[in-house]
Amino acid sequence: MFQEILNRVYDVVGCDRMYVELKLFMRYPMPGKYVPIALEDDESLSAMWLSVTQTSAMAMEEHVDSDRDEDDDARNNDKAIKAGVPSQDWLRVDEVDQRTRVASLQQLKNFVKAWSISRNQMFRVLESEPTKYVIECARKEVCHCPWRLRAIMTKSFSFKIVRYVGPHASNCLGDITCGDHPLISSDFVADLIEDFIRTDPSFKVQSILTFVKNQYQFSITYKRAWLAKQKAISNIFGDWDKSYQELPDGTHLYGKYKGKLLIAMGTDANFQLFPLAFAVVEEESTEDWSWFLACIRRSVTDRKDLCVISDRHRGILAAMNEP
Repeated sequence: MFQEILNRVYDVVGCDRMYVELKLFMRYPMPGKYVPIALEDDESLSAMWLSVTQTSAMAMEEHVDSDRDEDDDARNNDKAIKAGVPSQDWLRVDEVDQRTRVASLQQLKNFVKAWSISRNQMFRVLESEPTKYVIECARKEVCHCPWRLRAIMTKSFSFKIVRYVGPHASNCLGDITCGDHPLISSDFVADLIEDFIRTDPSFKVQSILTFVKNQYQFSITYKRAWLAKQKAISNIFGDWDKSYQELPDGTHLYGKYKGKLLIAMGTDANFQLFPLAFAVVEEESTEDWSWFLACIRRSVTDRKDLCVISDRHRGILAAMNEP
């Protein structure tokens, strides 16, 4: 499918493949900006379609880039850089005054990091408490830079910047020349890609690497991108271990009839639970579990390679090992 679309674009544009290489990007809508994500294969094309159909942001469009015209390249690169920087409010962080507010401390941290990364700057944290956040330029002593920011929590639990000194000193220039930036942590990237993961949990790690590169012109390691994805999944869907602990394996009956109520449940398209099978057993023996699992196999599904999550009760293990 992707190759067919690319061929069609070549036909419409009228380019010769021998001299011109076309690249396709989707412009993914984020708060206050669009983020360019490369379309390279059928999987990335499917992810774009999934994003269009499952989110309200229908304004995605394809962006065609070529090396046919250097002026066009310059304009396209400028557009990509503008699309990759933080929201417009934080592009003017040098003009921040005491009216500036953000919803939470985490949002404040992310915005300051995004602004600093986009300008190749560094800061150090002086105070970081639930109700207060104070930072200053990391080159204060070397460059005599006065850059400093102080924010506190308000009565409405939002954060308000109460003191800001800026911009950075004229001699305080970005000196991070390596491909990576210390502020681009896995937690920071997890917040950036949360919308992607919520739309498509199978969003590829390679796409995360491309996204960060397009967003901030810095590269991160594969391991950090993978870890960021795991954190984003945990933030959205919950921690794997905690979720397993909340999974009930049965309900004890305390009325006239003793025993345990076992229920197999499914989830429909609206994420509503409905029972598939239930049974009351007097004890969790191999015989009881064999009968219950056989009922599911016969009446619910006979598919192979099903994943069974359990507390590894001896009766379950013995039943699972039976033909």
